[in-house]
Amino acid sequence: MERLVSVLGLAVFVGLSYAFSVARRAVKWPPVLWGIALQLIFLFSFSKQLLIWRFLIFSKI
Repeated sequence: MERLVSVLGLAVFVGLSYAFSVARRAVKWPPVLWGIALQLIFLFSFSKQLLIWRFLIFSKI
């Protein structure tokens, strides 16, 4: 649920930035979409690493 709120917040932020932009036609969407995609990739890779570290630290070996 928290991730859904974060993704929705990101979409609202991009939407508001576009809505209040003076030159909407000057917005180049490929860099914007690449930036969002990189953020999502880092999010998922970091969350997997965090789960692995929690398992290693808190597991009783």
